[in-house]
Amino acid sequence: MTFERAVENSRILIEAAQKAGVRRLIHISISNPSEDSPLGYFRGKAAVERAIRESGISYAILRPTVIFGPGDILINNIAWFLRCFPLFAVPNTGENLIQPVFIEDVAEIAVHAGAQFENIVEDAVGPETYTFEGLVRLIAKAVHSRAAIFRMGAAC
Repeated sequence: MTFERAVENSRILIEAAQKAGVRRLIHISISNPSEDSPLGYFRGKAAVERAIRESGISYAILRPTVIFGPGDILINNIAWFLRCFPLFAVPNTGENLIQPVFIEDVAEIAVHAGAQFENIVEDAVGPETYTFEGLVRLIAKAVHSRAAIFRMGAAC
């Protein structure tokens, strides 16, 4: 699967929704999508958002940040690495900001958005902001990790 294929699959799904008479689409996107991004994932999310906006179907586009909760990927993987390895490298300065959002909050926002009529694009963010390094250290404390956390500059 490529990002381009995922976008095309989304366009097919949107077209099917149009033909089926679907009245409203709720799309879970990502924070800061951009068709100018050097990253295919962010370009793809922006392209899908554009296809939804151009579809003529009522929509709500939700843009969550990092989602946490049972079964999440990033937070659980960080916790696993901190439990299983003696070292954890934080990329660059570790000062980039992150505002994680709880999965149940995203679900509540989606349900509320589904009951609306107007087209909306809404950020879904948690109430607390952390630096990435600060979040890693918080997770390390929660899982009782003794891993050495260090900053590692960009490799390229």
